[in-house]
Amino acid sequence: MSKLVVKCPVLQTPITPTLIDGVYELDLSTLDYKYFYMVALECDVLVSPGCTKKVPLKFVQHDDYREALRDPFNSPSLEFIPYNYGTSSTGDSVSVYMYPMVYPITTVYPEYIRYPARVSYGNYTYIDGNTYIEKSFELAEQTHPEIVDLACQIASLNVENPEYIQLKDKKVIIHE
Repeated sequence: MSKLVVKCPVLQTPITPTLIDGVYELDLSTLDYKYFYMVALECDVLVSPGCTKKVPLKFVQHDDYREALRDPFNSPSLEFIPYNYGTSSTGDSVSVYMYPMVYPITTVYPEYIRYPARVSYGNYTYIDGNTYIEKSFELAEQTHPEIVDLACQIASLNVENPEYIQLKDKKVIIHE
């Protein structure tokens, strides 16, 4: 899995967010790799002219963010800035929305898990009609038996054999 973790600024360039009506937006479609799961977010805030501070971002549920902005323990500060997800302003992707209230955000440093490359042995056409270049499995070696065990578990659910399902459940737990 570590091959899929994109760290900023090593593999991902820092991003300047867009300010829209006092809320900063980071469109996830602008990331250097196709985003799958966010691990962590940090940002630079402008404390005073020429002085920035790196501040972590803290996820707040969408239905709770207005309360969090008023709550003294969850409101934006130099300790953390609340954020959540929503449809981007362009409407065609997902964005991170940050609520700094006082300090302007200059740069965002996302750390995320990217989608793995599509595995292909080359020279054949997928069901989607595309022929992809040859690409090997890029996940860790121990991931292969986990995937095989999960596939067997799913297949056993279709066969509906209770003993086989219990056996496969135990094997999946062992590989975790």
